[in-house]
Amino acid sequence: MKGSNLEQLRMKTNCTNSYTPHRSNNLIISSSSNLTFPEIKRLVSQNVTILNEERKPYCNVQLIDQSVRELQDAFRIAKAFRRLPLKSLRDQIIPIIIQICHIHEIGHIYATMAKRDAYTYTHCVGVTMITRIIGICQGLSEEELKELTICAFLHDIGKIKVPLEVLHKSGKLSSMEFEEMKKHSKYGYDLLRRIPGISERTALVALQHHEREDGSGYPSGIKGDRIETFSKIVAIADVFHAMISKRSYKASIPLFEVLRVMSEDAHDKFDSTLSVHFFQIVMEWLIGNRVLLTNGTVGEIMDIHSYDPIHPVIEVNGKPIDLSRKTELDIEAIL
Repeated sequence: MKGSNLEQLRMKTNCTNSYTPHRSNNLIISSSSNLTFPEIKRLVSQNVTILNEERKPYCNVQLIDQSVRELQDAFRIAKAFRRLPLKSLRDQIIPIIIQICHIHEIGHIYATMAKRDAYTYTHCVGVTMITRIIGICQGLSEEELKELTICAFLHDIGKIKVPLEVLHKSGKLSSMEFEEMKKHSKYGYDLLRRIPGISERTALVALQHHEREDGSGYPSGIKGDRIETFSKIVAIADVFHAMISKRSYKASIPLFEVLRVMSEDAHDKFDSTLSVHFFQIVMEWLIGNRVLLTNGTVGEIMDIHSYDPIHPVIEVNGKPIDLSRKTELDIEAIL
């Protein structure tokens, strides 16, 4: 790889930055320091916002974009040489994603990804971030989280073998083009299982992330327990990110509409337990947000139910309204 993108990042972040000290009042980095990449990671881990020379938040948006560029390099190597720079993935790219995958960042992921074209690399990074957050909420061990993160990062690698005219088509795919696109899951499996250091589970996620609980998915139409659990987690993140993302031929779908559509499929298409946990993550982030209800009134999300998170308790004019009990009322939009 000619000229590591991380080296470029180190050189580009030598601007003067100020920040609010950590609550413990311990010095993290002295003011007016020139930031290197390890120092940026240290600031991110302490939830410190870094401002660039234009005094705009630097850290998360640029680090997401940096991950995308690193992934592009990795995919180019995979396409040209049928191998992956695993050390680069594990030592450089994955740590960036780990640092910015705090639970409260689900809103930032939505805001950032909804503004970008959902080309393959951005999609992989977005899915990885969402997948890792789901894994954290599932209580996975650190080792399991590392493997899940790599699984998600490489889930779409088979697209390197899909013809560019199909992969980058700006409109709806024809039936023949869609059949060609569907082959990416098998392409990814065949590629990953031949690469030393890649687990069988990682290859299976590439193969199975479009399988569905009711057997309606592809490429094999398997269902239920025959689908690897990590594949089920990535499937939820994959669909969510695809729906919230802006593309050349469609705008991003409003967040609550995405949740509503996915909840309708939660028991048939997706693992119901994983789905409910995911909806909880998103809805907990939305607590305190103003919403428009289907009867035209405006309220604020004040609480959610663990058993039915997308029908929360809404406060309207100082009175709580439980949408899980008011079946004739629902959220129209998040304001």
